[in-house]
Amino acid sequence: MRHRKGKSKAKGQPHARKRTLAVEGRTQPRKADRRRRNMLIPTKSGVAPVAIRGSAEASRLGRYMASVSNYLRTGDTDALDEFEGQSIVGHPLITDPDTLNSLAQAGALQLDAIYALPKSSS
Repeated sequence: MRHRKGKSKAKGQPHARKRTLAVEGRTQPRKADRRRRNMLIPTKSGVAPVAIRGSAEASRLGRYMASVSNYLRTGDTDALDEFEGQSIVGHPLITDPDTLNSLAQAGALQLDAIYALPKSSS
C-alpha cells in the first residue's frame, strides 16, 4: 500500500493516526500533538513525576536529560548552557554542575528512565 506524503499510516490505531503522519517514509508526531506523557524530571530533592503535554515539550525534556547524562559522564557543561534559566511544567531545569554532582552522588537522579510508571489502582 502506497502512502502519500503527509498521510498517516498507523493502521488499526485510530488515535495514533490522529497524532502522527508519514513524512519522507518516517512516522513523525504532528505539530499539534498534545498527548499527555507521564515523565520524570530532576528537581533539587530528586526526580519528580510530571505530566508533560505535547511531543515538543517531551523532546525538550529528553534533550535536557541527555545533556545532564553527558555532563556527568564527561564533565562538559556546554550542552547544559542551552537550558540555563528554563523550566518545564513549573520545574526549573537544573544546570548548576555542583547541584547535579550532589544529586548524582546521592543517587537522586534517574538518567536511565525518563517515563514515570503509571500509578497502581490498588
